[in-house]
Amino acid sequence: MEREKVLHSVQDNPFGGGYYIDIKGIQEPTQEMVASYFMETFKKNDNELTMELKNLIIKMANEEDGYSVSGLVAAVKQIPVLAIRKYSYEHAFAYFRETLQYSEQDFDYWCDRVEDIVQGFTNVQYRAIKMAMTNNKDMLFSIVEKLDEMNTIELQIKDELERQFLSWKDRKTNQSVITL
Repeated sequence: MEREKVLHSVQDNPFGGGYYIDIKGIQEPTQEMVASYFMETFKKNDNELTMELKNLIIKMANEEDGYSVSGLVAAVKQIPVLAIRKYSYEHAFAYFRETLQYSEQDFDYWCDRVEDIVQGFTNVQYRAIKMAMTNNKDMLFSIVEKLDEMNTIELQIKDELERQFLSWKDRKTNQSVITL
């Protein structure tokens, strides 16, 4: 694509949004910044997307609170857009691995678990759409079972991520003491 077209699309964006990043101000975050961000955003025991999706699908299948099974197609339409955010776990593992230097095999293991979650959302979306289109509410059990499995995997990922974070923090703290 021509450079001018790209620049024009950014400058004349009628929809707003997007980001402008001034690269002059970019710097590597400090250990304290990383630790603070992790502590503020890490929800060890809460997989909100998975559990809210589970509750919504149950309500829609059982036609509770004004929901109907026919609304499932629209309700799960954007699941893939949301699910890709789970790949951020891989980025966190990669970041901590730089310091902790654990094996590629271990890293790949946890990345595969992340992939299990992302693909699980695709699977749930497919099953929910099929349930809505066939009105086969017997499919609800397998959908809930899959979401529970995904929840368990994500909790395991979070346990490992917390373990790595604490090891990373300890190692970084010891490194800074040694260099003083």
